[in-house]
Amino acid sequence: MSGKKWTEDEDALLRKYWQTPKKLVHLMDLFPGRTPDSMQDRALRLKLGRRKHVPRGGGSWKLIAKQLMTGPKTAVQIAEQIGMKRDKVLEILRKYKAKQRAVYVFAWTEVGRGGRSRIFALGNAMDAPRPKTMPRPQVQKNYIKRLKTERPDAYDVRMAKDKERKRREHRKPSADVASSWMFNPC
Repeated sequence: MSGKKWTEDEDALLRKYWQTPKKLVHLMDLFPGRTPDSMQDRALRLKLGRRKHVPRGGGSWKLIAKQLMTGPKTAVQIAEQIGMKRDKVLEILRKYKAKQRAVYVFAWTEVGRGGRSRIFALGNAMDAPRPKTMPRPQVQKNYIKRLKTERPDAYDVRMAKDKERKRREHRKPSADVASSWMFNPC
């Protein structure tokens, strides 16, 4: 046995959270310096038994499907609600979309600066067509418009920087007296 000794407070916390549906990785914040394996070993020593409520195997799909029963959602929304990583949710959704046709792309939503995110729904319908990507100038224009309405202070800073950059670009280069004398002697 290596590492630091478990305190009574840590044991009490482990007893309290052992049967929660969260994965041990998500409980690591409560146990600084402890790994999921060390938590499992300690639970075994404390005879806490097997964790009953942790989703295993196909349970992940069931949790995702349960979320989609309430209505269409993005992978990020599903991940936040069930405590799973977005990439894992997307992996499961792709699997059930391709093999069992249990889910489809209901619509697309705009995220960030011109990005697109799929909105998934349960069923066997045709996927919504992916929207065309916007040209870069249009993405910039939309961003500036959104910045102006949502964050006026940041918009003012951005406009001041753009104005300064344009002023520098259009400024005439300063005359170098030495080089003008060398190349244009009188």
